[in-house]
Amino acid sequence: MEYTIFPMAYINITQRVGGTTSHTFEYQGVVRDQLAIDIGGVDSGIDFAYAPTTCKVEKIIGTTVYFSSCDRNGYYKKVKCADGQERYLTYALTHIDNTSSCPVNKIFLAGDKFYQEGSSGGAKANHIHLEVANGSNQSKTGVKIRMKQSDGSYKLEDGLSFVENALNPRDIFFGLEGLTTINYNDSDSANFLRQTIRNRNGQGTGGDCFLKAVNMGFNLRVLPSSSSNTRGMVPKGSQARVLSFQGFQSDGYQWAMVSYNGTYGYAQIDLKNCYQLAKNSGYNMIMYAVGDAFRIRSTTNHATVLEVVPKGDFAYITGFPNSFDSNDSGLYQYAFTYKTQYGKSQLDTKGYYLVDFIY
Repeated sequence: MEYTIFPMAYINITQRVGGTTSHTFEYQGVVRDQLAIDIGGVDSGIDFAYAPTTCKVEKIIGTTVYFSSCDRNGYYKKVKCADGQERYLTYALTHIDNTSSCPVNKIFLAGDKFYQEGSSGGAKANHIHLEVANGSNQSKTGVKIRMKQSDGSYKLEDGLSFVENALNPRDIFFGLEGLTTINYNDSDSANFLRQTIRNRNGQGTGGDCFLKAVNMGFNLRVLPSSSSNTRGMVPKGSQARVLSFQGFQSDGYQWAMVSYNGTYGYAQIDLKNCYQLAKNSGYNMIMYAVGDAFRIRSTTNHATVLEVVPKGDFAYITGFPNSFDSNDSGLYQYAFTYKTQYGKSQLDTKGYYLVDFIY
């Protein structure tokens, strides 16, 4: 099961639940706290937000984009929340300057960049207004509410309402070790997280996954693109911890968000002669047959075929190699289990197969 991760790399809460201005409102004669937070990123510029879980765009109303938790095929799916509950969730994010990057029905994998800060919709500075609702495909109520003003009065403002079945964001989001940095100068930010976990499928579950620089080092980039700026480098012989796997990018390769010596960034998963995926314990990973089926064999790539994993299905990765197999054109042989069959197959993440954690 996916754990719901705070959607930005830096926790900087510029207005909390029931904040002094627009997060307190009057409705039907009762003053209430709006269960929303404003998050400002690392500075006054425009930072990206990352999908807390796998989710799809349900609708766009103004500059508010509504995402529902789902699986990679778009079917609604429950996720783990920081208060221990499992829920179907709707994420409502507001103020992006251009919604073209998140069209309706688009599916974002956990950790994909899916939104960014903006100043549209009456915002006074770049930030994201974030609300979370219990249930899939939730919406704002549509009722008009009287928002609290800076002088303490309440004013009826057109277009402002609140998400139905709203939840307190503090009850929802985990921090992700190696990614989440907290603004400790602000008490609301410093006290926001209930707990931090090591990977997106839970604290210690199945051990950590690493991307090893076997034959050459690799860059940590700001975005999952070879043309993006670099944040650092993982030298040959070292390894970076995988925080989440991304989908195929424009270069045809799968990418991963990784952490190395306190720096996080994106790395291309080029497993041919260059890099290797490794685990320290547990078997909590799978490979999807996206572009084509793949064969599970008794030993190397030319051995007897034991089972075929059809396109659209997946197999469990149950063993990680120590060296390249000379018969396989520079690709490692990983151990897989499919149905009741155990065997080996190549792991090629360029255009054909996607690796992911088990959620």
